[in-house]
Amino acid sequence: MRTMITAHSGCEGRPDNSLEYVRYALGCGADALEVDVHSRGSGFYISHDPSEGDHPRLEEVFSLIRGGTRKLNCDLKQPGMEQDVLALARSCGMADQLIFSGAVSHQALGDPAVGARTFWNIESAMPQLFQRYEQGIMPTAEEIRQAAGLCREHGAGVINVYYAVCTAENLKIFQEYGVGVSAWTVNEEAEARRLLAEGIVNITTRRPVMVCALRKDT
Repeated sequence: MRTMITAHSGCEGRPDNSLEYVRYALGCGADALEVDVHSRGSGFYISHDPSEGDHPRLEEVFSLIRGGTRKLNCDLKQPGMEQDVLALARSCGMADQLIFSGAVSHQALGDPAVGARTFWNIESAMPQLFQRYEQGIMPTAEEIRQAAGLCREHGAGVINVYYAVCTAENLKIFQEYGVGVSAWTVNEEAEARRLLAEGIVNITTRRPVMVCALRKDT
């Protein structure tokens, strides 16, 4: 399977979560682009952190992407937004281009319309792992099996993990459970080359031009 390449917000030195970044990412060769999504009142804006400042609205991003071949990964920064973001995407005519990651709950995955388009963050399945990442502690093989089992139990076909988790051993476990793997954030050439060779579902990167060139050569 051809690995999807997703341009991380702010890729290639563009400002994070900006319309400048979105416009650039649409033309850089990546298959998808990522934005961080927060809710405010009855609408949504793109920003990594909650803010009262002026940020692009999600529907502005939808209007730039709608109708093309690129996917949009909405990294949900708050729980409970799945249905409303999906409804907005449908109203904007781009639901088929939508992917979810981030704070997607177990309950939301029960809706096939959500589960089928979600790269489920391993931290949503097992919240204790993120703090350990920050300390440089990677999950054990048993924890990887537990995460893969939770994916299968809740209908998540793809798990979204920090790239360092994607060892050959761990990828084999996910494969045994029938769970695809999306890796973030892969910025080093050697790691990108290795994961492309492994044939994982998706690579999210701040260097999509480099990773696209590697994929072409692989």
